[in-house]
Amino acid sequence: MPRMILIIAGVVLLALSLALAAGFDGRPQAIPMNTADHSNNWAVAKALTPCTLNKAVGSPTSYWGGFTNGSAVVTYYDPALCGGTTYPFQINSLSFSLFTFPGATWPVIVDVVIYDLAVPGSPCSGPGLEHCRISVTCTQALFEYPAVGTVTFATPCCVNGPFYAGLQYTDPTPGLQPPSVIFDNTPAATCDNWMLSALGGWQEWYTVWTQPVPGYPLFLVNGETNSTACLPPCTWHIGQPHKMHFPQLPDENGWDVNATKPMTLADDWQCSETGWIKDLHFWGSWLHGVTGQIRSFHVSVHEDIPAQPPLIPYSRPGALLWQRDITTFSQTLINGQAPEGWYDPATGFFVAPDHIEYFQYDICLDSIDWFFQTRGKIYWVDISADVVEGPIQTVWGWKTSLEHFNDDAVWDKPIGTVCIVPDNGTGTADLPAQCPFTPSPPSSTMDIIDGLPQGTTIQSKPELSSFFNIVVTPGGPLGGESEQCNGVLKMEMTGTGGLAGFSRSISLPSVQLHLDQAPRAPGTDPQSFAGDLFGLQGQITGDPDFDLLRITAGSGFGMPSPGHTTLTRSGTNWNVDSFFDIEYRIDFVGHPGGPLGGMSGSTTGTIRMQQGTPVNPSGPNWIELYYPPDFQRSMDMAFVVTGGYNCDCKPGDANHDGLINVGDAVYLINFVFKGGAFPKPYNLCSGDANCDCKVNVADAVYLINYVFKQGPAPCDCQTWLTKCGPPLRN
Repeated sequence: MPRMILIIAGVVLLALSLALAAGFDGRPQAIPMNTADHSNNWAVAKALTPCTLNKAVGSPTSYWGGFTNGSAVVTYYDPALCGGTTYPFQINSLSFSLFTFPGATWPVIVDVVIYDLAVPGSPCSGPGLEHCRISVTCTQALFEYPAVGTVTFATPCCVNGPFYAGLQYTDPTPGLQPPSVIFDNTPAATCDNWMLSALGGWQEWYTVWTQPVPGYPLFLVNGETNSTACLPPCTWHIGQPHKMHFPQLPDENGWDVNATKPMTLADDWQCSETGWIKDLHFWGSWLHGVTGQIRSFHVSVHEDIPAQPPLIPYSRPGALLWQRDITTFSQTLINGQAPEGWYDPATGFFVAPDHIEYFQYDICLDSIDWFFQTRGKIYWVDISADVVEGPIQTVWGWKTSLEHFNDDAVWDKPIGTVCIVPDNGTGTADLPAQCPFTPSPPSSTMDIIDGLPQGTTIQSKPELSSFFNIVVTPGGPLGGESEQCNGVLKMEMTGTGGLAGFSRSISLPSVQLHLDQAPRAPGTDPQSFAGDLFGLQGQITGDPDFDLLRITAGSGFGMPSPGHTTLTRSGTNWNVDSFFDIEYRIDFVGHPGGPLGGMSGSTTGTIRMQQGTPVNPSGPNWIELYYPPDFQRSMDMAFVVTGGYNCDCKPGDANHDGLINVGDAVYLINFVFKGGAFPKPYNLCSGDANCDCKVNVADAVYLINYVFKQGPAPCDCQTWLTKCGPPLRN
């Protein structure tokens, strides 16, 4: 996208003349606008719902006349600012105004768009997957500034974390010059605003414009925190049915035990009724009551290894039977009646009292994910929370229960930080994996030495993560593939010697990366191959301490940085164990007046950056849990599994009219021989009248015999599920 110049001063005539002049060199401009009072209209929009998110708090200042079909502008919003229990957050509407500049034409078609973050927890990764979209034809009467129009989603747009919201121009009218999004004069935070050009590719706000940069688009998000409309239908209440020995209810005067990745907790249950586990419910809370954001829960079910003292002193999880990474769940805030404690068995740290509030988590499984259990058998469930990193550390814990069953709960913490990624459908994993690279050993640092007084250093603990704009090209110097992307490099800086007391946390938000990989053999396990960091470079300028801070590394810059990656199967996913031995150079120029004023230099060094950990061939090291402070009393965790035999499929009712008759036979004949519609609502179960786990002409014949010749009736849903198993669909 061409660079844009914002003109914020001068009369309209001068601005227009500058715009015309700029037009000859192809550089579009944002133009100052005559402001009008829109405060009353904005106030009406804010009153629409319980929570409004608005970053355009300044005065409307400028517009841009260069938007075309495909252009988009979005802004980052965090519903946690609304307070209370945040998620699920229901986005009801977006309010905005459009500016009519000379030559702009109405009406115009735009889409209100909602995007997830490309990397959860990292606004600087930019917009990721599209979450919701609704199209609207904007008229002057409703949307021309200073009027404020509102576009309401027809169905709830539900999110479980921060998001991007904004507009995309989608009007295909040839030669259309659409009215402009309006910008205020509030300085935008880095990574808050992003623009998509008609040619494609999201660009961060400060890379689009030259100084001075326009402020926020005039957008107002209307929504509702802790929305019941977004809650799944399986929220469990005390007294409702369950499928285990008894529900292990939360102890409000108990403890929350660290179960934040890589920590894993497990507890056992005995099946009380053969059938499908469809839902899982458990309770937990946060260290010091500081609520964070959970990206996903890793949940797995295992066989039971019974206690056989002295060889096996206590029971524990055995062979893996089922596992999922759960990203869709509900959480309900519960105001506890007594203070609760916090315990981390890996470190031995415990504190009581620590917090009062806790949450109930409800997971509704789709039929494809149901787990079949057998009455009388004992199983183990493992839970680990993947928590989004933020400026304040948040740690999630699983709550204890007063109800005790069988042996104690157990815990396991792998050495290092585990990196588990999904199979990409080809028998391997996409790289780079979305897990951080950190120093190995953890005490390693990247140091600034040159240019500092003798005996003085700045030691930096790096973390490279949040990869985005990933482009993978087959081949490359090593013959496998080349990966080019951007990432975020965080530097936790500590001074020594003459800079003792110097402490900074600095992020380079868009480091350029080039990784080369040797060939691997998809479908095999494990997959082990060499790699090379060909290039890494990123910098910041204008920092309070650094006029320039630049990090350069990689063989492409004459600094050899070999590496190696091993992918090992972990259920249906892959465990990533990857490292690069990086040679780097740090260039800096201190900012005048700061502690580094008058200093500059270039320091080279080496560091190993590790992603993930090797697989432990002996499996998890499960350790019993006991209550602090005396560690004598058995500890159990609060959870309940449910499901029963509820099933909404009616085998043989292929046309889904609630009846089984000749119409279903005709429907199946059209499906089998004429390419007609699939049986509905389940394309397998609904059409399988003879319960043979297939849909074919035999099912139509079976129905004809049933209707006209008093043949056997189609099987019921539970019989079908027991015989064929989930899913209800193909």
